[in-house]
Amino acid sequence: MCVAIPSRVTRLCGMTVTVECFGIEREVSVALMGEPIAVGDYVLVRSGRHAIERIDRDRALDVLSVMEQFLTTIEAEAASEQRLGGATTGRGA
Repeated sequence: MCVAIPSRVTRLCGMTVTVECFGIEREVSVALMGEPIAVGDYVLVRSGRHAIERIDRDRALDVLSVMEQFLTTIEAEAASEQRLGGATTGRGA
């Protein structure tokens, strides 16, 4: 299974673009894209290296919101577990 992350295009440079997601910028290839893209477009980035599809802004923002909620939950659980000294919380044990 492969996860693709919605990212906003911030710069264009031939077959490489710069995208931003959660404040992190990276350069990705657009060689697999079948359509032109522009600065401000949202694309799905696979394997952190390849833009594979342009997606609607609203859809991208919805997915990013869910991802942010998930990451916040994971961080809170990790912090809670660390406060407990790494003891298991009984889930899955």
